[in-house]
Formats: sequence, structure tokens, C-alpha cells
Amino acid sequence: MLSTKKFIQWTLGVVMLAYAFGPTDRKTLGSHSDSPSEYYPPDFYPNGTDLVLPMGSIRYWLMGDPNGKKVVLIHGISTGAACYISLSKILADKGHYVLLFDLWGRLFYLHKKKGYAEAPPHYYDESLYTTQVALVLQKVGWTSTDVVGVSLGGAIATSFASFYPEMVNKLVLIAPAGLMHRADIPMSGKIVAHPLLMRLFEQGWIQPFARKAFKLFIDNSSLRKELADDPLVDQISSVATHQFIHHPGFIRAFLGTLADYPLSGLDERYRILGNYSNIPVFVLWGDNDKTVPYKYHHVLQKYVPHAQISHYKGGGHDILLSHRDRLNSEICDFLS
Repeated sequence: MLSTKKFIQWTLGVVMLAYAFGPTDRKTLGSHSDSPSEYYPPDFYPNGTDLVLPMGSIRYWLMGDPNGKKVVLIHGISTGAACYISLSKILADKGHYVLLFDLWGRLFYLHKKKGYAEAPPHYYDESLYTTQVALVLQKVGWTSTDVVGVSLGGAIATSFASFYPEMVNKLVLIAPAGLMHRADIPMSGKIVAHPLLMRLFEQGWIQPFARKAFKLFIDNSSLRKELADDPLVDQISSVATHQFIHHPGFIRAFLGTLADYPLSGLDERYRILGNYSNIPVFVLWGDNDKTVPYKYHHVLQKYVPHAQISHYKGGGHDILLSHRDRLNSEICDFLS
């Protein structure tokens, strides 16, 4: 059996070899194989449209009343727009006009000639995601809208509101990222975001091992264990797993976001948001959130004094699903 020292030496050797001899081509990666996914088909939501943007191709959906109040839903780092399967339907049924889309490198529908949403060869930083939101809204012709974001999507929504306050009517943030101290980011997150390991994970030979590890992580997640009999949770978990295994650009987008996005450095955007008291802000957060700790709601409240915060006792990072009845009701009331 290898000693710890030998294991570390071998691991560093493999990483350095991958970095030195791995391919350097930074082309745009597609989004799946040759056919739609049974877990997340192109008609997962109604009225889907394929959209070509300067950085690549994506797919968006519009549902609900075209004459209703507009609302765009921005998902988090992993599951894609599928995570809004419950909230989007409720909002549409209540008469809202709902826009959903997948961030770069997520979703896994591939038309025979085009991939959506592709993984462009860019830094997955604040500017990439904020620009994507602005471009999608410009393409659908919306000059103002309510904005909802969860986790990473909450950080993106906050950034968007700070740059384009004239386009945001109301803002809803669900366990929003961007305020954490670096010390609260798990060591595993810091390690996989290292440039050398990112290069390693983009090598084809290593990805089967990474995918197997990710599937094991999803299967043993607290949400899947606690709500094992919930078909909606099982569906979204299957979407996340399938995406990681079959989307050729997801690993790049996921690790690139961990490395490039200011998950612990977006304080200034929240401070700017606090200057716009004309934009009502509603925050929903579980006090048992291990991913984006609830303790940062105090920081958010300091930066955005007019924010209304709803506390979910015992709720984890997945209150969008685990507490969806209450959450859907509160968001509908706020937006109405």
C-alpha cells in the first residue's frame, strides 16, 4: 500500500503531466451526444427557442401569460433550469410571464447540428454570466422584469441588478452566493478549483472517474436521503447526474465557475444593491444551509437594509425543492 507521502507525490506527478502534455485547444464544447436526454428533453418546459449568442448557443423557454408580469428565473451552479420545475409552473398558473434559460455549460439537449447550452472557452466569471442575462433579455425584448435567483443564480441576479437597476422591478434571492468568507468554502471546492486540477479534469481519461465520484456524491446527498420518496427530488437529482455524465462542457463550466466567479467576493454588488431602495428585495434562506451558510444573512441585511428576509428553520441549501410549498407561496405573494 502506498504511503501518504508517496500518494501525494504520485498525484502531483499525474497533475503536472496532465498540465504539461494535455491539449491546449480552448474550443467551445457542445452540450450532449446525438439525441435529446430522456431526463431533460428540449420540451422540458413549453415554448422552447434555440438562441445563438456571440459566446455560443443556448436554449430558453417562455411560459405563462404574455400579458402578465414578467419574471426571469436564474438557476444555480449545477442543476440547470430544471430546478425551477415547481416554482415556474406556479408562477405561470398565477398569470406571470416566466422566462427560463440555462447558464453556459448546462443543459444537455443537442440538436443534430447544434449544441445547447454550449460551454464557451472563456473565464466563468461575473462578467460572463451577467452579460448572458442581459443578452437573453435583450433577445426576448424585455426592458424590465422581476428577477429570481438561487445560490449562484442569486449572486448573478444581484450583480445584474447592480449593473442594470433600471431593468429590475423586484428581486428574489434564494440562499444567494457571493458573501461567504473564503474560509467557509469547503476544502474540496478550493482544491478542484485550482488551475492545475481544472486542467487535469478536462482530460478525457480522467473524466470517467470524476463522473463516478459525482454520481456517488449525488446518490448520497442529504436531500436525496431525506426526501427519498419525493418523485420531484428524484427527477432533479437524475437531471443533475445525467448532465454531469453526458454534457461534454459541464465539467469546464462547473470548475471554471468555482475558480473564476467571486463566490466569496461579491460584497460590493450587494452594497450597490442597497442603494436602490426602489427595488424591493426578498431573501429566502435555510438556517441549516451548509453550502451558503445562513449566518451571512446578517451581512446581506447590513448591505441591503430594505431587504425582507424569510427564515426557513431547519432548511438546507435546497429549500427550493425541500420546502417548495411554502417557498412558492411566499414568492408568489411577494411578486404579486
